[in-house]
Amino acid sequence: MENKAPHPFGALIVQERKRIGLTQYALAKRLNKNTRELAIIEKGLREPRFSTLMKLADALGLGVGELAEKLAAAIREQEAREREE
Repeated sequence: MENKAPHPFGALIVQERKRIGLTQYALAKRLNKNTRELAIIEKGLREPRFSTLMKLADALGLGVGELAEKLAAAIREQEAREREE
């Protein structure tokens, strides 16, 4: 059985959250979520709803398009690493 890496969306959210100096608690509060819900998204266990995605982009100081571009780049990097393995 192949052991795939988790979806890079969660890692991207963590990276962007830390880039702007927010704790998980502070970001969750901006999203009107609890830290457990945000942790589930950050671990890649669940993808956010579109409304949450919009709030995430805003809270991280990104446009939705910019967030989508960063995600696409992260997916390409992950796929390149998987091909090398």
